[in-house]
Amino acid sequence: MPIAYAVDDDRRYLMLTATGIVTRDEAIAAIDRQIADGLWAYGLLYDIRAATELPKPSEIFDILEYVRRQLGQHGPRGPVAIVAAPSRNAERVRMYSSLAEFRQTIATFKDVDEASRWLTTHIEPGHKR
Repeated sequence: MPIAYAVDDDRRYLMLTATGIVTRDEAIAAIDRQIADGLWAYGLLYDIRAATELPKPSEIFDILEYVRRQLGQHGPRGPVAIVAAPSRNAERVRMYSSLAEFRQTIATFKDVDEASRWLTTHIEPGHKR
């Protein structure tokens, strides 16, 4: 699976690191695991710099619709920081960020440390899993 999954309970965020080709189904499986692990309210740092291919635009709409349904069922999601190489996949990241019209805090970054700092200032205090 090209999406590595690591939890930082101290900082209350989940880090997903994508490599290779990332499919719609893999993205949805990562969302399902986040929910199953009780991490929906945690922040999400999604590092896609090593992804060679992201889901197609039509699949991004599917993922966004899936997230909308989860919001209705599980409540607000934690903030999302997406780390992307500026020259690769930038258009799809902008599309995802701009179309995520539901109440969600999303920001894009070029650097993991910067994204991590941003997440720690936007994560709601609360219980750890």
